[in-house]
This record gives sequence, C-alpha cells and structure tokens, in this order.
Amino acid sequence: MRKWLILILVFLLLSACEASTPAMPPTETPTVFDIEIEVLPEAVEVCGVYTRPQPGGRGSEIDAANVDWGENWITGARDRIAAGSSRSFSVPVGIYSVQLRSCANREILTVWRVGHQNASITVEKAP
Repeated sequence: MRKWLILILVFLLLSACEASTPAMPPTETPTVFDIEIEVLPEAVEVCGVYTRPQPGGRGSEIDAANVDWGENWITGARDRIAAGSSRSFSVPVGIYSVQLRSCANREILTVWRVGHQNASITVEKAP
C-alpha cells in the first residue's frame, strides 16, 4: 500500500510540474524583411533603388544592363537617399538582386543574392 501511495504522490508531483511549465508560443515565420541602404558621406546621392527576385538565389552571371529591374522604390525627390544617410525598404522574404542608381540615372552599384541574412548595402564612394 505504501508503494502505491508513493507512486501516486510522484505521479501527482510530476503532473503538477508539467502543468506549471508555460507553453512556448509558436514561432512565426517572417513574411518580409528590410533591405537597408547606407550611403556614406563621400558617396553620391541615390535616386533609384530597383529590386528583382532571384529565383533559386542565382544571378551573378546575368548582365545587369539586360535585366528588367521593374519600378523604382524611390518615388520622389524627398525619398532620395542623400550622402551620409540611410534608408530601409521592406520586401517579401526571398532572394533579390538590387541595383542603385544616381540622380543622373547611372548605375552606382548592383548587388546579387540579397536576402534576410545579408540585407545591408553600403555605398562607399561615387562611381
């Protein structure tokens, strides 16, 4: 009888411990991430930010001049990224090619394979 009482007591104690352990909330999979563009003081103002999805994460072998870059993410003069400042753009999770253009519509920088783990781009100097 004593063994049964001890077993029941141990069972109740273990059950109480499990009940008091808080349940971990389910982790949410992010649907967007930010691409941060920093323009150093000695660099040129950025007036064009273009992105395009890179299926399969490939694309370094593609000629940037022959890519359909889509719409400019900078929509007006006040949205430009001046030298010495930075700006972030939220995009759906994925792998992207990013092209930055000057106010004279010249390519400043093209970066391939931008994803949520390497989403920071720095413009260091004028082209």
